[in-house]
Amino acid sequence: MTEASREATVRALLTRALGDIGEPPPDLPFSAAGGHSLAAARLIAALRAELGVELSLVSVLREDPTIGQLVAMVAAAEGGPAVPTPPPADTSGGVGT
Repeated sequence: MTEASREATVRALLTRALGDIGEPPPDLPFSAAGGHSLAAARLIAALRAELGVELSLVSVLREDPTIGQLVAMVAAAEGGPAVPTPPPADTSGGVGT
């Protein structure tokens, strides 16, 4: 999928999930566009259905992405995890090791 078609699809799904808010500017954060947990869940379900990608609800709500950032998240999800896996916690119990 080309970057332009990915952006157009994400933009269309986002406006539908937010209740057809019109044409949001590319730098408008999800929450500023009226995004909330239900809209994020609708967006994630639509992205899964349309593009076959998985984004986490937490990442959409916590990162409060713009359209451009959402497109990057989708591109990352197409090639691997949408959010990098954190390194494992040090469970050795040692102090200052």
